[in-house]
Order: sequence, then structure tokens, then C-alpha cells
Amino acid sequence: MEEHGVLAHIRLNPRFTWILPQMSPVCALATMVHEEQLQSFLEVWKLSSEEQRELHYLVTNYDSNKNWKYKLVDGVPKRWVAGIALLQDNLELYNEIMRWIIPTFPLRGRDLLDYGFRPGSEIGNMLSELKTKWKRSNFKLSKVELLESVKSS
Repeated sequence: MEEHGVLAHIRLNPRFTWILPQMSPVCALATMVHEEQLQSFLEVWKLSSEEQRELHYLVTNYDSNKNWKYKLVDGVPKRWVAGIALLQDNLELYNEIMRWIIPTFPLRGRDLLDYGFRPGSEIGNMLSELKTKWKRSNFKLSKVELLESVKSS
């Protein structure tokens, strides 16, 4: 298709000449769509909203999988993060991502209310700050340790 100009005509321009069996169809498509082509591609091709979001993520993040654990904890689907590893031809990282069990942040807004915080944006800000601290601890800080860190600051 490429040698006959078909891919360019249908707005695809392969970055890679390989597709791995582990790749989802959207991940395989991401091997052929460049970031600068993405919007015009999405205007022509009909994808579901979910497929569009996945393709956008893969195309705009394909060169970075730094802090992949943070991305998973923050809710980026595992298939998307693992897709980046496949686009980087890194099967070892792909397997590590697929095996990794995503930890659950140990605090909720209710915990801070019970701890004496008033309802409002202060709770959201504090939860965000504590989640960052928890991530930097490699997800090891417990609920008690996180609450203690609020008390000491």
C-alpha cells in the first residue's frame, strides 16, 4: 500500500514497518498516524470516542513512558500505557506494565473531614498534595503515615 501511495491518500504515513501481535487495533493504527496528522485523520476516519481518546494518547505520548506507574495510578488505562511500550518496541516494559497491580490511594476526602478539615476546595488540594507524596514514596506511605504528615506540616 505504501509503495503505491495508498497510505498517503488515506492519510496514513507509517512510522514503523512492524506491528506486534500484542498491539490493539488502535495501537497498530498509532504506528501509522503522526501527531500533526491526527486531527485531519480523525475528521476523515470514524472512530468511537474511546478509540479517539486512545489514539490521541498513543500518538501524542509515543516517545515517553516515563513515570508509567504514576499514569496508571492517575487512571490512564493500562492498555494505553502498555501500548506506548509496544510502540517503543519494549516488550520487557510491556510485560512489566501488564503484570503490575495498580495500588489504591489509601485516603479519601472523608478521611480528611474526619481529621478536622472543612468541606471545600481545601480537601481536594490536600488530597492532591498527599497523593503526590504517596506516589513519590513509591506507593508505600500508609493512610496513617499520610495523615501524620498533614499533622506535622
